[in-house]
Amino acid sequence: MLECALQGLGIIKIFNYHIEEEINTGKLIEILQPYREPEQSIYIYYQQQKFLQKKTRLFLDFLYKKIPTKNKI
Repeated sequence: MLECALQGLGIIKIFNYHIEEEINTGKLIEILQPYREPEQSIYIYYQQQKFLQKKTRLFLDFLYKKIPTKNKI
């Protein structure tokens, strides 16, 4: 879908964090801003331990990097 939009073949609805670079460089423009859905919260529940499993830590790091947050743990 993204490749088609970049080639001018149509419009796409996709999360902004997937296309942040394309928006910032002007390769894509946002045209339906008035119809944007309200932001939704994501909650992550996990058993708190002294040492997190590596896969849990990697997943949390991935989410923090990819999804804009107001309150990081």
